[in-house]
Amino acid sequence: MKKMFNTGAGKPEPAKESDSRTVEIPTYAPNSCITVPDYDVGKVLRDLEENFADRCMKFLTETATDSDNGSYMDQIIDATVNQSIGIIEDERLDHEYKIRGALSEMREGDKSFIEDEIVVLDKKIEEIERKLRKYSEILYKGTAFEGFEEV
Repeated sequence: MKKMFNTGAGKPEPAKESDSRTVEIPTYAPNSCITVPDYDVGKVLRDLEENFADRCMKFLTETATDSDNGSYMDQIIDATVNQSIGIIEDERLDHEYKIRGALSEMREGDKSFIEDEIVVLDKKIEEIERKLRKYSEILYKGTAFEGFEEV
């Protein structure tokens, strides 16, 4: 019997070269490419992280440490972290404001587009209803239904 279908058995296909062309992928939502900006902990916390060891050594060498001031660096760390959290909270509010503004503009654009589509569809409906009346007149011409309007 003659083989009609390729079952995949046999020689493997040679590997294809990778295609480096850019392919545009259509999406349902044209606004799906909006991303939230990255948050930044701020210069204060980065500076503390980068120079922490130097600050500790400077503190230890320039002060007469005792059991009463052993938590000095803890206070600096807590203050820096609290300040950085405040910076991130401010960034979050700013990001939310920007996102809401962009979404509002997109919503208005989408609304305008849909309103234009409604006008076009209303015209199409009127045209179809006009044709339907015309065809009904032709269909009922010379019958008992001639002259009656449909409900």
